[in-house]
Amino acid sequence: MPFDAINPLFFQGGYSTFNGRLSYTNEENGLTISVGATNLTKKFYYRNFFIYNNIGFASTQGQPAAPREWYLKVSKKF
Repeated sequence: MPFDAINPLFFQGGYSTFNGRLSYTNEENGLTISVGATNLTKKFYYRNFFIYNNIGFASTQGQPAAPREWYLKVSKKF
């Protein structure tokens, strides 16, 4: 994915991220428990770049994507 069509230093190749989730549902009690994770492979990539070099400033900023994150969700129906 090129962020700058002029400077190949800021080109970023294609990437894939994988998320996962496992859930257990007890319908008799209306209870659901889920555990999951995002970015399972801990892939490092940038969401975007702010390239100011093309407009005369000697600065470039990048926003990295979130690392692997785990979560637990518990829900109850009444």
